[in-house]
Amino acid sequence: MGQRRSCSQNDEIAAACPAGSSSQGRCPESAKISTRAPGIRPAQSRTRSGPPKGSQSPDIHRVGALIRDRSSGARTPRPYNLGKRAASVGQTRSRIRAAALAEYAEVGIEEASMQSIARRADVAPGTVVYHYPDPDALAEEVVAASRDAMSVPTADAIDAGAPLAERIAWLTRELFRVFEGTDLEYHAWTRSQGHPVMHRYEQWYSEVYGQVLAAALGPAAVQPRALQVVSALIDPGFRGSLLQRGLSQEEAVDETVRLVLGWLAAGRTPAGPGDPTSGATS
Repeated sequence: MGQRRSCSQNDEIAAACPAGSSSQGRCPESAKISTRAPGIRPAQSRTRSGPPKGSQSPDIHRVGALIRDRSSGARTPRPYNLGKRAASVGQTRSRIRAAALAEYAEVGIEEASMQSIARRADVAPGTVVYHYPDPDALAEEVVAASRDAMSVPTADAIDAGAPLAERIAWLTRELFRVFEGTDLEYHAWTRSQGHPVMHRYEQWYSEVYGQVLAAALGPAAVQPRALQVVSALIDPGFRGSLLQRGLSQEEAVDETVRLVLGWLAAGRTPAGPGDPTSGATS
């Protein structure tokens, strides 16, 4: 059965159609209005998906809000710990110096290469060059760091009022302690004596060692031969020979002190112009 039209629909058709056309069913507006159910809007065209033109999807609003939130967060500077970076740089430089010292002990300063040092330090060669562009500057810093870590005894630490045996024993024990922790430095020195950096180190060590040895010997220090013989006994090479033959560190100290005191007591210093002829004194 056909749908019955209300009076309001008929009036709407009559107003929209030309006169006489509505009764014949030829008015297009009549066809549109007649298919509507009361209170129902016509469906949107299926050829276009998404929200009506001019409006925005709620998803777009959410995405925009998320982008704004992230953007606002990006403007906040990230915390930067300068102390932590400085510590990391210091650790890297320390590793490079340790690797360089090991390389010097094996081949000497002149033959050491940045590539070999980098392999020992487990860093890229470019990292070594970045921190130490000049190989001699690296050697200088390695030697300086080792010198500072040695804690070589000085003349002002000697008790001039103590007996000769005590002074010699103290000096021997202190120097053997230094030698025990500087085996790499000793081997690096033996392989690099001609290098300017090592030559400056040797001058420094000879001066400090000569002063403390003279303070330990006391009056016997005026005898040139005493300085020569005692310095040959209280020496890293002589200590190493004793250890290689099975002596412990303490035994090496005791035997060295016994030899030094025995030589001084025997009065082995030869007489010469201006030289005293007496043996060891207190």
